[in-house]
Amino acid sequence: MDSMTLVTAAAAGLGAILGSALLNRRGANLSTRITPLLLAGGPMTLPQLQDALGMKGLAARGKVAMALNQLAAEGSVEIIDAPAGTPQMQKVHVIRYKLKAA
Repeated sequence: MDSMTLVTAAAAGLGAILGSALLNRRGANLSTRITPLLLAGGPMTLPQLQDALGMKGLAARGKVAMALNQLAAEGSVEIIDAPAGTPQMQKVHVIRYKLKAA
């Protein structure tokens, strides 16, 4: 491996690490904004949370979904699944998220 290839690989790796750390930090910040909304408003759907956070667009919805998944993995949020038979494209409007009782 020549030195230029090594430098390029190192720069790409460093960029990936920094990007990942930045995304995780943003997700953690978003998580702290979601918790009070669920506490005050009770169970909410993803679109309801997105609106309450003032976030618009599909990319914003993805960020909120990732933060909710992080909270669910930590055990602080419970996912209330859609009833059986709900069409796949409608599930985003039916699945609710609520804080777990402490």
